Amino acid sequence: MTERQLEIHKGLEAIGPEIAQFYLDGIQVINSSLGTKSNLLAHILREIDGGLRDIFEQKQLKKEFQKKLKNEDLEKVFDQFKEDYKNFDYLSDITFEDFKEAKGHISSILVSFGFSFDHPLSAQYIKAVRWLAKYAHRSGSYNEPRSPKDIINLWYEFEDVLSKLIGNYYALADRVDSILVLEEPTSEVLKTLPNLLNTESRFIYFFNGLKSRKWLLHLENEKYFDGSKNPEPVESEDNPGFFSMPYWRVLTYLEEVANQNLNAPDKDTTESLIRIIDGICLYRNSEEQRIENYRTDYTILKLICTLPEEYLDDKHIEFIKMGLSSKWHGLIGHSYNEFLERLLLLGNNVLLLKG
Repeated sequence: MTERQLEIHKGLEAIGPEIAQFYLDGIQVINSSLGTKSNLLAHILREIDGGLRDIFEQKQLKKEFQKKLKNEDLEKVFDQFKEDYKNFDYLSDITFEDFKEAKGHISSILVSFGFSFDHPLSAQYIKAVRWLAKYAHRSGSYNEPRSPKDIINLWYEFEDVLSKLIGNYYALADRVDSILVLEEPTSEVLKTLPNLLNTESRFIYFFNGLKSRKWLLHLENEKYFDGSKNPEPVESEDNPGFFSMPYWRVLTYLEEVANQNLNAPDKDTTESLIRIIDGICLYRNSEEQRIENYRTDYTILKLICTLPEEYLDDKHIEFIKMGLSSKWHGLIGHSYNEFLERLLLLGNNVLLLKG
């Protein structure tokens, strides 16, 4: 594979192993002598195109966009490559009337990747995938197999699109951005996240950028906040006895949601936060020890300070006391007054005496 193809494959792996395998198989088909190369490549391209749109498409937005789609906008796109079609064996007689029948597909492409009509990739992407069904399906069992010339040209055209869409770090960051704007994740997005966030830099970028509280329950169900994932202190190899304290990146999002919920309480959000806080507070490892990460402890203290009064109880007091008695009490010791001030504000004398 070329260096560009390796980067495209790496980018597709960040989406999922299946879509990446389709791409690898496509490269093998191109280099093969198979007589049905045109059909096979077209099917593979359809799977890659459809797989990407399944993840990044916002269905309601696509419906709204399609309703507003004007023929003159479509014609501007078609005009950018209609002359190119004259060099294709099977597309030379395509007209605008034929082209515009794919309004749904075209709307899906533009919405999925946030393209405007004048975006440089809009016409290139649409040109490459608009007629894949024509090449994928047999033309008649009595005919000769189609020449692969057309589909190979479309393959390389789409490779150029993929290189710009997912073929480097910044392109993948754009794809993460397109997920971050979702008010609530789809099931396809949730299934893709483990692959997309399998590098530390994208994991950090995602949880630093996520704002919508409607993700909370979904991410909780997917175990992103499970207490077992709270990072342990790491002892220095060069200086035994000295430890660094990793920051658990999901905490940034939990703080964001907790603060939103403090200002505009929502029962489902509160109860999810309680389950997450309690899961972290009560977690014990295989040696029945809690994970003493003072950076996590400090964030949990701040989360507890945002909870409605009726959800505060003894186990939260006990957790804070354990944090204070830890050999790494650090930030929680310096910030204990935040909790006392919260209790004073609530006027809860019972918890105040326990605290």
